[in-house]
Amino acid sequence: MAPRAKQKRSSRQKPPWILHQPLCSSSREQQGEMRRWEQKGQRAAGATELRNLKEALDHGADVDLPSQPEILLAAVLKDFLRSIPGKLLDVDLYQDWMRAMERPSQQARVEELRVVAEKLPAAHLLLLKRLLPLLQNIGHQVSTSRMTSSNLAICLGPNLLGPPDEALLPFEAMLEVTEKVKLLVEFLIENGSDIFGEEMAGQMSPEPVDTSTGRRRD
Repeated sequence: MAPRAKQKRSSRQKPPWILHQPLCSSSREQQGEMRRWEQKGQRAAGATELRNLKEALDHGADVDLPSQPEILLAAVLKDFLRSIPGKLLDVDLYQDWMRAMERPSQQARVEELRVVAEKLPAAHLLLLKRLLPLLQNIGHQVSTSRMTSSNLAICLGPNLLGPPDEALLPFEAMLEVTEKVKLLVEFLIENGSDIFGEEMAGQMSPEPVDTSTGRRRD
């Protein structure tokens, strides 16, 4: 699925705020809706609505994304990440990512993760540099998003990376993989700026949001 929609805003402004909104609900009703979505998967967003929005985006329709239900936008994002062949972080690099996380110090991990990231296909690396600031910003706004970096890693980790033989692993081994991927994604979220430096700077600049409407304040 092509993650594009025609917008009147500049291309730099489109993805960050629109994708930030689904996971940054402040009302109790929206928070409860997010929890139900996490429990039941994309069915909570409505299969028909999800399919229609995906088709509209795929065909480059002029979609007013901020007007869409936040739960639906969250489902589209997660569904898109899940659909990437070989996963965003590339299953063939699974061992490289894991070895980088075994380095003894944080700085050594940062440096090694930067090296591994450079091995990603160009499109994957570009998307990663847009996704991490989004997730980092959500984690920094935990008082309203109710999503810490750890929560986000648990939620999205399995869609971002796994070993090549993931489908053949026994349950116990899969649990170990899930935990390792969670720690990796959490580290990437919290240290993305150190890993990518200026390349990630400015990708996600928080904008004031009216908590009663979920809209940006002018």
